[in-house]
Amino acid sequence: MHYEKECWGTVKTIRILLSILVVFIHANNLSTYSIKSGYVFWIENYIGNGICKMAVPFFFLLSGLCTYFSLDRNSSVKENGPEIRKKMTSRIYSLLIPYIIWILITWGGTVLPKVLPVISSHVGGSGEIVPSLKSFLITLFTANGTHLWFLNDLIILSFFMPVIFEIMRHKPIAVVICIVLFAANCFYSRADTDWIRVLLDYLTGVLIALHGKEVLAKSLASPRSGWKITVFSVLFLILSGVEAFILINNTGRPFENIVLFFMMICFWIIFCNVTWNGKDYSFWLYLSHGLFLVYVKTAAYLILPKNEIVALLSFFVIPVAVIFLLLGIATLLDRKWPKLFSVLTGKRNGSEKRSEGKMVETADAK
Repeated sequence: MHYEKECWGTVKTIRILLSILVVFIHANNLSTYSIKSGYVFWIENYIGNGICKMAVPFFFLLSGLCTYFSLDRNSSVKENGPEIRKKMTSRIYSLLIPYIIWILITWGGTVLPKVLPVISSHVGGSGEIVPSLKSFLITLFTANGTHLWFLNDLIILSFFMPVIFEIMRHKPIAVVICIVLFAANCFYSRADTDWIRVLLDYLTGVLIALHGKEVLAKSLASPRSGWKITVFSVLFLILSGVEAFILINNTGRPFENIVLFFMMICFWIIFCNVTWNGKDYSFWLYLSHGLFLVYVKTAAYLILPKNEIVALLSFFVIPVAVIFLLLGIATLLDRKWPKLFSVLTGKRNGSEKRSEGKMVETADAK
């Protein structure tokens, strides 16, 4: 595909921004401060359930896009066999090993401390999980109650890569499947973690990868301009408000999928051909923020006054502070202990290499 370099640069930039949005999703503190109405309630919801809401669906879409981008839809599964096997094997290092490591870190850091009465009521990073062998095994195999459910789903999807490719390489079938999933989500899906939602976003990315390269090229060929960025930025902000309204009032859910897809389109157009030239620590940020965020939020709640102004300031300051802290730790690990950092991040050292004529597929690890 023409503009492949530009496509990779855009994906990398968007991936970094989406990781930041995910941190803000988990920075929500309305329940902690028992805020159920008012300006703080609406501001946090507009950002967390509005602007940030398309982050996880977009991650899945980019994962499907980048995983299947280099496969030839005109060739059979057998002919693409070596490439598919290579991709599946790479998932052991890029997904499975980091998943197991961070499940241990997350469970050990947010569940085991619940045995301490002083902080047990404040550490909620892993939902209602209690310290026990049974809960550990459930968490290990399902990532239940943790932000690592995303990796768990991607690992499962990786096992079915040959089947997914064989089905989706036929355009009519692929289009019908996406339409059926879209319709089903309009009436039945209620959460990002639902498989019916995950499949819609992931397979949409696969559809684009196998049959929509021309559309991608066209978007990348379109020159950036101030008016276009402004128009789509305003549209994105309006759609974010609509999304927040839908979730807060639990109304108009059949339209949520349309809103989210248009938000993703706007986001792509806004940052199309914008390349992040620094190191990419987005996967590290995604993996590590949960544990740090839990304790910083807990400390802030215990130390600071408990009012709406503090809640709002904490909502903005804490995720920014955590992001900078994690970037500092990533830089240190990458420089001092690169092998350790490589294992922790699935052999992503922040400076991915690109080969000519082949898109590097790292977005599937968010």
